[in-house]
Formats: sequence, C-alpha cells, structure tokens
Amino acid sequence: MPHIEENQTQIIYERALKSFRILGTASLDEVIKRLDEVANQAASDKDLETIKDEYYRKGGLAGRMLLRAWEQRNPDRGKRFLEWLRDDPVPQSDESATEKGSCALWRPSPPALPPAHLALLEKAGFPHPTAWHTPFGPDKAEDDPRLRGLKFAEKSIPALFYNKMSWYTDITAERHSLFYAPPGCGRTAAIWNARYTHRITSYKPALSLYLLLRPPFEPAHLLKLVADALGRALCCALVEDAYWLMAADRETQADIGRFLLWWAGDLTTLVRRLRNGGLQIAESLSKNTTNEEEKDRNCFYDGRLLTDVFISLSPLNHVNWDDLVAITHATRLAIKKAYSDPEKEWDYPIYLWLDSSLSEDTISQELPRLWDNEFLRCMGNLKIFTRHKFPDKEQIRMDWDADHFYEMLDYRWEKLQANLFLTQEHLGQDPEDFKKAVSQRAKFPRDIIRKGNSLLEALGKSLAVGG
Repeated sequence: MPHIEENQTQIIYERALKSFRILGTASLDEVIKRLDEVANQAASDKDLETIKDEYYRKGGLAGRMLLRAWEQRNPDRGKRFLEWLRDDPVPQSDESATEKGSCALWRPSPPALPPAHLALLEKAGFPHPTAWHTPFGPDKAEDDPRLRGLKFAEKSIPALFYNKMSWYTDITAERHSLFYAPPGCGRTAAIWNARYTHRITSYKPALSLYLLLRPPFEPAHLLKLVADALGRALCCALVEDAYWLMAADRETQADIGRFLLWWAGDLTTLVRRLRNGGLQIAESLSKNTTNEEEKDRNCFYDGRLLTDVFISLSPLNHVNWDDLVAITHATRLAIKKAYSDPEKEWDYPIYLWLDSSLSEDTISQELPRLWDNEFLRCMGNLKIFTRHKFPDKEQIRMDWDADHFYEMLDYRWEKLQANLFLTQEHLGQDPEDFKKAVSQRAKFPRDIIRKGNSLLEALGKSLAVGG
C-alpha cells in the first residue's frame, strides 16, 4: 500500500469517526478495519497522539466507544487506549443533565428582581443582572440556580449553598437516614443540592433517585413511584454521558434498555424524553444526514449509537421490586466499569431521596412501612424527609441557630462580594451589624431570605420611584 502522509492520516481518522456517528454500531467492524490499516501504515511518531486528540480529547461518546472497541479487537495497540480512558474516570461536563427539559432540577430561569432591588443595584453601578444578585435570593430553592453556581455575563458566580451544617453530612452519608425537616428549614435546598452534587458528572458521582411521596399508598403505587424515579435517574445519566451504557456488556444493555422502553412506553417516547433532556438525537431515527449546522455539532450522531442499543429490544411486560433492585445495581456496576480507576476504590453510591409534605397523621401511618421496606433499602441509601417529629424514631433534626444563620449569610455575602453594592451608605449601618440583625431575627433560612429581601426593597424603594 502507498505511504500515507500525516495530514491524510488525520483526515481519515476524522472521517472514520463521522462515519461511525452517522451509521451507528453496525459500521463498527468496517470502521475499525480501516483504522487498523491506517495505523499500521502511519509513518509519523505523532500517530498515537493524533488518535488521542481526535478520539479521546475531542471525540465525545463516539470517540471513546471507538477506542474501547478498537482495544477489544487489537489488545496490543489498545493498552494505550485503556490508559487514556482511565485518565479521567469521572466524565466532566459544563452542561449537565440538570440544565434542561425533563432532566432539569432548577427552573429554566429565576424570577425577575423587583424594581426596587434593581434600582439599588443600578445606583451601586451594577448592570441589570439576569439572576438573583443578592446574598438572600428567591423564596423557593428551586428558583435559585446559584445553589449550583452559574455564569453571568461570561463571569462565573460561585455556588451559594451553605453545606457546613452537621446534618448535611448525614444527608450525603452512605447510610439510611430519617430527617425531621420543618417548613422553611432548607429541606428543598439541601435535597436539590445533594442531587446536583451526586450525579455522574459531579465531583461526588452517584446515581440519585428522587421521589415526592403522594397518595394513594397501595404497594403497587409505591412501586410505580420508585420505577418512575429510576427511569428519570437513568434518563439523566444517559443525557449527561451515555458512554457507561455503550461500554456495558450486551446483557446489561438489554436489561437496562428493556426497562427504559417499559418506563417510557415505546422507543419514540424514550428518544423524545432524552432529546428534551438535552441529548442531541435526530428527529427521525432513520436519518443518516441532516443540515450543515447539525453536522458540525460534535455529538449530534452519538444519539444514533445510543438508539442502536434500544432498537432491537422489546419492553418488559411488567416490573417488580426485584427488577428495580437488579437494574439499579446493574447501572451502578456499568458506570463503575466504564469509568474505572485502578488507583482507587470507587463504590459509586446510590441514593433514594424520599420527600414528604404529607400531614402528620398520614405520614405517621405510612412511615414504618417506608422506613422498613427491604426493597428500598436494598436499592441504595434511603433518605426520608418529613415535616413532623416522631419521638419513637431516630430522626435527624435539621436545626439552625443564630450563629448558623450568620455564618450562612456571611458565607453567601463573601462569595457574592455583596460589600461592593451593599455598603454602609446603602444600608444605613455597618454591613456586619446588618447581617447580625437579619440573622438574629430568623428562625429558619426562609426567614433570612424574606427579611433580607424586604430590607433591600425598603432601601431601593425611593430610588425606584425617582427619589
């Protein structure tokens, strides 16, 4: 065969990856055969670095899938591929599945700031922000995207969730826990933050299932709630990075795939849910080409690789508790295998966040059955949150005192650099005195938010009307 120039080699690698994205897994044998031919002829010492750059660094899901498949067919060459895949055992993504559509944790956009608040910021020389630029924030935790950090005007704003409370350690501990969480104590914020930090692309990776407990309370209904929570958790995990499923063995792929098809109802609905969550999948599963703009999107055709897994499967006829336990742990093992790290033991925990706003009589009747449910406990670390205290149970109370409130507010104040716009001139008193006064009048974090924003409104009211 004729000698292949270095730039020609790179072009062939790029085309091979594009073909794999377009045609799916059916093209794998032919693509790897061509890659072997090119790699064997490559004259440049930079050939291996070119492969790493094209497939590992820039190739996304399809690139990593090619590397793993290539290694399985050519183990001698593939030793280096496996080293690369272990370099970064946890996928890191700037845009996680918690950002969009059916996978979103926070609402798409926070509520607008009141006019008086905007006037205060304007006087301090701040542009009109698109998010809550305040150490207090909106009343509802799900309205405050700063709990997980965000970007504003190309500047990164740090996450403002305060996690120094002792009970927050209990929330994220790998054990079953029962919490007494009165209204306004920060239950929602803690659960949302824990779910955000315990997903597959976080620095504390885990599989998180969230259940909002609601009637009726027949066993079949609880099974349905848990199954739906597992389906949504798997959907989030696939949107964030589907490599773990693509790298799993065929039996595991089939078990998870059949469950997801049962959960969604059919392949079309499943694909729509994944697309709504942020995964780039073609509108028509039969499309091999699309417009130029879509072709340029790096992971557009990766969705085709994923649908190849499902298209030959049929959904489960029904689901029982044993199925849910087995699928949950199969997912855990698949993710652990895909992002294995030989340097450390990584257990990859599973959490079940069970949130209840039920009346005291109702939850007291249902709590024993939930807390002692062997299947829930077998699935993962069971975390149950109730608004009521039960003396006969070992509950962890989500307590706060004035010092905690001050520390939380001071932490947010410092992270947001609130002194830049909440000076003594604006507040009418020293900022430290202001923080202490707000903290001492609070019983719950919700009180700090409401009282703090009320004071800001009073400060900016005259400015808003031109005073």
